[in-house]
Amino acid sequence: MVKITELADSLDGWPKSKDLETTCIQCIGQEFLQFQTLAAIGENLEELDELFSKLSMTTEGDEGEEEDGVEDDSPVIDLFSLSEKQLEGLNYYQVLHLPYKAHLTPDDVKKAYRKASLKYHPDKSGRGEEDAVFLKVKAAFETLSTQKQAYDSTEMPFDDSVPEEGDTVDNFFAVFGPVFERNLHFDARLLPNNGGKNLSNNTSSKNRRKSRNSSQAAAGENWKPPSLGDESTPIEQVHEFYDYWTHFTSWRDFGLQASRELETQDHLENAESRFEKRWYQKEIDRRAKKLKQQEQARITTLVERAMAADPRLIQERKRLLEEREMKQKQREQEALDKKRKQEEAKLAEERRIQEEKDRKVEEKLQREKEKKMLRKAKQAFRRVVGEALSALLEPEHALEDPVDEICNKLNRNQLIKFTTKLESLQANPAQVVQAVKQRVENIDQVDDEEGEDEENAPPNSNGTGTTQNGSCATAESNKETTVEPAPAQFALLKKM
Repeated sequence: MVKITELADSLDGWPKSKDLETTCIQCIGQEFLQFQTLAAIGENLEELDELFSKLSMTTEGDEGEEEDGVEDDSPVIDLFSLSEKQLEGLNYYQVLHLPYKAHLTPDDVKKAYRKASLKYHPDKSGRGEEDAVFLKVKAAFETLSTQKQAYDSTEMPFDDSVPEEGDTVDNFFAVFGPVFERNLHFDARLLPNNGGKNLSNNTSSKNRRKSRNSSQAAAGENWKPPSLGDESTPIEQVHEFYDYWTHFTSWRDFGLQASRELETQDHLENAESRFEKRWYQKEIDRRAKKLKQQEQARITTLVERAMAADPRLIQERKRLLEEREMKQKQREQEALDKKRKQEEAKLAEERRIQEEKDRKVEEKLQREKEKKMLRKAKQAFRRVVGEALSALLEPEHALEDPVDEICNKLNRNQLIKFTTKLESLQANPAQVVQAVKQRVENIDQVDDEEGEDEENAPPNSNGTGTTQNGSCATAESNKETTVEPAPAQFALLKKM
């Protein structure tokens, strides 16, 4: 045990031990052990103080090494040396001497706050609870611990500008490249694991289905978002880049900005009931949602303007337009060819129908002609027979049945030949009558001479050779009846 009074008596300005109450204490800790070791070897107090200072520096250095990963590289700012205006101009990262990074955790903020409290806490500074510096430090800790994304989204400086539509294609990559790069800061798919779950997996299932990059974002830490590239970038990668940004998911939180615009933060904290607090929170959420929609519209505008000005997409659209025009021309040509073939087929069908009509008309005329010639042949035959009967003073209807049978069964050539034979016998009317009767008896027999004439006879209207009873066959095939002269007509034949 070491009495603290023995050490106090050796210090200048310290009260004498006789004026103080003597108390024994139990010393512990690494510093006391080192002090006891030095005291045992007889080190003097000056060397002991120097050792204490070195030990203190070593301890602070060890604490600093533990927090090297989150400390800012910029010089430490002494907040006590700043005026209220200057202090108001500092952001919360500068107040806690933290780097402005999206992956800072609440533990990192807590460590920085503890370190700042060693200097700025009222118990250390003696400036009271209402010290503006400590209130700033406390506000920085509370905000970055619970609302870091909201603070980073709206309170930290960020260029929200989007290139205008008038930007030329020549400087496209220089104009749009930096804009896409700085907006990647708010990409939810680039955030580290939060509670063992990648935030890129928290995007909606709809976006995961649409975007081809969502599965890649969760594939591993080495994955990087597609870049804008340059003029030599393949068109597939260009489409992949714009597909990524078309389904871009931002982690920006506009809660702080909404509460500031609505001036409801104080009302929310001092609400008299949970119903009032709930109402203020709903108003803040409604305004934050509207600001989020405006942010999404800004990203959409950026993507649309970039796609409109991208020389690679312009070239691709030109190529696709040429292909569409070519295909359209091919379709039009195919339609014209098809229409032309249909018209030709239609004209050919019309010609065939017209030819068929003409053929039928010609056949009809030929049949009419044949009928007319047959009718004249019958009239001539009846005239010869009528003259022979008149010469014999026979009744006109004496041979009516034989004459009708001969007219019905003999064709035109046979009838003309028989009429010619009768005309040669016209000097002897009896022989004419006898020849008619004999012909009726042999009407079904064809002599050799008549057979040869039938073989050499021209085809009838049906395109076949004339038969023995060709005149009747022709009339029956066309379902036409031959008009025979009435008995009274024999008188006219006789006069002829």
